[in-house]
Amino acid sequence: MKKYHIQARQQWEAFHYNDEQHSLKHLSAHEVSFKGNKDTYKFVVTYGLHCFAKDGQEHSIDLSYTDGFEIRNINLERYEASKTPKNVYRKSRQAEVNL
Repeated sequence: MKKYHIQARQQWEAFHYNDEQHSLKHLSAHEVSFKGNKDTYKFVVTYGLHCFAKDGQEHSIDLSYTDGFEIRNINLERYEASKTPKNVYRKSRQAEVNL
């Protein structure tokens, strides 16, 4: 993976729950580019702890995860939902964007 010079977390380690490993590779930092009329714009997309963790919710489990700044419990509903955004970015790259 390309290393970006940013302060956000660029990779997330998997977590284990109910004897299963849950990968977080889909939340690794990645670059998105959009071609405008004159220029191509590049963005580094990062994902935070809030994408898959939240305390005190119905789908929160008693398993903590930290990003080095805060600690939250894994939320299985958020974890499943976190698998969607990267696909949205991939599809948007196929669409015409006028900037």
